[in-house]
Amino acid sequence: MAAIGLSTRHTTANGCRLGRRLRLIDQLGPISVVNKRACPPYRRLANSGRKAHTKVCGEPTETAMSQLPDEKPVESLDWDAIYRLGTPPWETGVPAAELVRVLDEGIVRPGTVLELGCGTGADAIYLAQRGFEVTAVDIAAMAIERARVRAEREGALARFVQADVLQFAATAGQFDLVYDAGFYHYIRRVNLAGFLDLLWRVTRPGSFYLTLAGATRESTEEGPPQVSEEEIHDELGRLFEFVHVRACRFPSPRRKQGYPGWSCLLRRPVLAKSPS
Repeated sequence: MAAIGLSTRHTTANGCRLGRRLRLIDQLGPISVVNKRACPPYRRLANSGRKAHTKVCGEPTETAMSQLPDEKPVESLDWDAIYRLGTPPWETGVPAAELVRVLDEGIVRPGTVLELGCGTGADAIYLAQRGFEVTAVDIAAMAIERARVRAEREGALARFVQADVLQFAATAGQFDLVYDAGFYHYIRRVNLAGFLDLLWRVTRPGSFYLTLAGATRESTEEGPPQVSEEEIHDELGRLFEFVHVRACRFPSPRRKQGYPGWSCLLRRPVLAKSPS
């Protein structure tokens, strides 16, 4: 929260612009970091061009993937500068309660995991402590530096990578689990096609994908971007089958009850073997 409000003390033109950006992202809620092009300075973007897609559950066809429209880039934010100014409001410093719950349920077992937009590493470190081989990526160098310091302090072995998430995924390989808390509900509004391609590249049949996303159950002026259950099924159902989509809460120091969210656990289908 230290990052928000400091803009009033900036007197240079650059400082004023950054201040305006910080006030705009004050409403973003508990997210990590998104791609350079995936940072809308306002709460919602238009949904134009996204309704004519065909659901594909399982292996997506070449046509289904190629017909996804290119979405327009929006003004990028200097996420590293935001971290240099203090602790962003989406950084709670503790593992997400829903991540803890999912792992305790035992459906997802330790293996390789890729976290998208890891921030300062609370969830990545928790995953490492639960026995996962962790790769966590974020575009903000300051966030990655803090994550590495935290991991060393807590004795957790995790690989933290400072990189553009979409570019990193092109050569990252495949993982048993892909996880994000807030990346999907942003990138879907800016570059859904690129994000689906990312998920296709970093998973294989049998891989799990766990995303925590803002939900439409409550009307709020602040908090994370909201996505409906129908939209989740329409977009992510092209690649995955659903294990669960259930209600959860995003904790926030700005709102005692937090904000409504979805816990979405999905699995890439395993193709049945043809009878010999």
